[in-house]
Amino acid sequence: MKKPGILRTRIAFDKRSEASDGYGNVKGDWVEQFAVDARRMPLKGGEDVMAGRLAGRQSFILQIRSSSVTRAIDASWRARDARVSGVFYNIRTITNPDERNQYLDILVEQGVADG
Repeated sequence: MKKPGILRTRIAFDKRSEASDGYGNVKGDWVEQFAVDARRMPLKGGEDVMAGRLAGRQSFILQIRSSSVTRAIDASWRARDARVSGVFYNIRTITNPDERNQYLDILVEQGVADG
């Protein structure tokens, strides 16, 4: 059981809209889908984490409550700090750590171009 009050960060989740650019490519602007309270936990060790830091990237776990809405998130979306302008996170993986659909852990990386 999680302690109340640990979800202290507000995270918005954005999905690309699908729009043709006139040259056969389908890519659009980011559109906010929803915002939820989250716990943001920086990853501290491991070779990949240290190599990422040297390259100007920081990895985090965003822990959010699981719901039918949040379970729609996938790696093609991005996360964004809803309280601090300009802080974006690329989504790498999403897991259900307790396998009971109470929380989702989302591995994200900050400092990566989101194209």
